[in-house]
Order: sequence, then C-alpha cells, then structure tokens
Amino acid sequence: MPPLIKSSRNLATLLEDELSLPKAGMTYESASAARVSQFEVVHQRDVVLFHGALSEDNDPLLTGEVWQIVSIQGHGLYYLAVIISVWPKFSQNEDGSVMVVTMQEDDTRIAVLTDVQCALVYRRKSNGQAQVLVPRLHRGCI
Repeated sequence: MPPLIKSSRNLATLLEDELSLPKAGMTYESASAARVSQFEVVHQRDVVLFHGALSEDNDPLLTGEVWQIVSIQGHGLYYLAVIISVWPKFSQNEDGSVMVVTMQEDDTRIAVLTDVQCALVYRRKSNGQAQVLVPRLHRGCI
C-alpha cells in the first residue's frame, strides 16, 4: 500500500536528524496503515509488538503505540519506517497471556516496518496503564 500523504517539513527534519540522512534529495511520505505480513496490517494509533534493541529487562520484543508510518527514499535508499512510542512492561501474568504496560510518550523509537510483529488488543486504564493481550505465538518472547 503506497503512502498517500506527503509528510510535513517537521517530520522530514526529525527523520534527517535522527537517522543522519542527507538534507537534500530525500523524499518522505506518510501513510495511515501498512502491511507487516501476509495476514497483518497495522494502523496509526495501534499498539504493536516490535523488535528493538534489547530493553533494560533484555526482552527481545517491545510494546508501543504507532505514531507514524513513513516511507524514506532517495540516494539509493528505500525503506519503510515506523515511529513508535514505547510502552514499558509493568507486569505480566504467569502464563504470559496478559501484561500491563505503562502508557508514556517520552521514549520514542524509529523502527523499520519489518521489525513490527503484530498489532495487539488492549484496554486503556484510568491510571495511565493499559492491559494488553499477548498472542500465543509471542508469549515466550516478552
């Protein structure tokens, strides 16, 4: 699904600064949804599992909210990136099927779209946390 909306100059500046990209000759376009596998599409505002650098708890997968989906092209580069607000794990039940995460906006990551594993079912709580259902396939990875 190709991006439909040209990104604002603020987004381009953020990506150039954070990813050390050249200031000229790059094109950035954003989308509200992207396919991450044959059966999975993620949208802006979805909560997802994604691969990031190992977290403080050495968890191979992190949880976060998708803020923006962006294509980056130019100077022989082309890839799809996702800007994600990381929600750290607060607790998890014994079988790993449910975890509680802290909703926050002060830890954002730019990840390659292929690092996103799946969208999650979640319920926001009034105390700044969210209860997240973990798919069976990923229960041993969080």
